[in-house]
Amino acid sequence: MQFKKIKNEEKLCALTEENNRLDRENKHLKNEEVRLKEVVQTQNENMKQLQGHFCQLKSQLDKQNIVVEVLSKQLVRLSLYLLLYFNSVIFFINLINRIFFYTAYVFRTKLTWIYSIESISNQIHSCKKYHSKYI
Repeated sequence: MQFKKIKNEEKLCALTEENNRLDRENKHLKNEEVRLKEVVQTQNENMKQLQGHFCQLKSQLDKQNIVVEVLSKQLVRLSLYLLLYFNSVIFFINLINRIFFYTAYVFRTKLTWIYSIESISNQIHSCKKYHSKYI
């Protein structure tokens, strides 16, 4: 019986140590749970702040995209107007060049005619002088 009692006391002592170790582990796990709950709560708050910031940034990006789209359309429209304007300017410059060259051609032709007429007139006058000697 004595032997059984000693064995039982040893078992009791081992169980007490095991119980104490499990109590410490339980306290540690409860502390860890509290700490993890705080971490999760903090991360949830951070996520809410980040979602709010993300929504603001997305709203700003959407507004900027609208501005870029509107300005791009206006730039295309302005480019088309400038292209039409420059085409008109080039057309009128070409027209003025044609008029100038035509006028120069006509003037040169008239000068040639005048020169030809003067030449013929001089020849006629010369002939008259020459024939008047003999008449």
